[in-house]
Amino acid sequence: MESGELYHDVVFETKDPLTREFLFILSDFSLMNNGYLTFTATGKSPNGDIAFRGRWKRESYYIAPPTSNLKKEVYERISVIKLPEETVKELRDIQASLSLMCKTLEASLADKIVSGIQPVELFEYDGGYYAEYLVRLPSEVVQDLYSSRIFKDYDFELTVLQLAQRKFLEKRGLSYNLLLSEKFAVSNRKYLEKLLRGDYPDLVRRTTRNDWGHPISCEVEYEDLFNPILLAQVERVDSKTGKTVKGPKFYSPKDRAIFNSKRKLVSEVEQRDEELRQKLQVKVLASGADGSSPDNIREVWKLVEVKDPQTNESLRFMCRHIRDKGFIINPDYPIKEGLPKGGMFTYGIKPMWRKLSVDGNVALRELTPFEWKCVSYLRRFNPIDLSPRINMDSNIQKRLSQSQDDITR
Repeated sequence: MESGELYHDVVFETKDPLTREFLFILSDFSLMNNGYLTFTATGKSPNGDIAFRGRWKRESYYIAPPTSNLKKEVYERISVIKLPEETVKELRDIQASLSLMCKTLEASLADKIVSGIQPVELFEYDGGYYAEYLVRLPSEVVQDLYSSRIFKDYDFELTVLQLAQRKFLEKRGLSYNLLLSEKFAVSNRKYLEKLLRGDYPDLVRRTTRNDWGHPISCEVEYEDLFNPILLAQVERVDSKTGKTVKGPKFYSPKDRAIFNSKRKLVSEVEQRDEELRQKLQVKVLASGADGSSPDNIREVWKLVEVKDPQTNESLRFMCRHIRDKGFIINPDYPIKEGLPKGGMFTYGIKPMWRKLSVDGNVALRELTPFEWKCVSYLRRFNPIDLSPRINMDSNIQKRLSQSQDDITR
């Protein structure tokens, strides 16, 4: 719905000695999160017309023109214009109407998110030498919101997700500040990493991958962003008895059953992971990062040795997290006689070692059972710590062998 269909243009005339004669037409209204009303202002006068995107603060008698695209003398002329009383009333009514419309839409969308009707998108933010897992609204929802010009200056994504978080926690009798305290964390980075990676397929609706097959985002229900195992351990005060109890509040046996099934699913994955960890041993031989400075890291790497303690069979791999490409594993040995170290694997029908050359991506051979076991292990238990704010200040160095460079940058 366009703003022209909702609000008529606001027209006022000024004959201030400083601004001379101006006929102003205000149109194309929108609202900002701080309550400012924005509009396109067109000023017509015998000395020439001007147009700018202006702002109006509630109860103010002046409009705020932008400082970036107006000449200084024009800005000074516009900023001293005093709005007539009837114009202020018109702007006040439009601002109140838009504010009610935005708040109603926020509450409706937040309710859909908390109830699971509207999924959210979990995505990996690649900061170069660290990775974070953040949440946003799906792109189709954002496009639908901003298809109307009246919402173009309003940040729905931030306010809706904040409101959804508050509603989610309050509905379960938990404190809104819960996520700000490490002691009461109901989610953690490792859980979100596994959720995005696909370790809990029953909780993920849709996954988007980059050209290298690395998952970069997935759609999930908002509730599934919170680790059900940790959520079950959180203490809260029961509103009826006043006693301290553990776990979220449920409104029906069905809610409790759904929560318990999700907690069981996560628990089973954690148990399988622990059993898998016992089958192989990983030793870090060297580590570092490529980049001109700690603030401009292009790649984080670790050279590791993977060993089967029962057979003593072992192989070495270069594990790399490349900016904008994700986690890559290269063998630290020749995968075919006469070739240098390196290569990369692809899934296809069978896992294959490949090599980039002038002829393109060339398949060399299939992975051996032990190679596939090692690669699968390293993909599941990434040896590179990508937690935010890891200290790389004294560890900026080139990788030991440039022949490992099997990814086009």
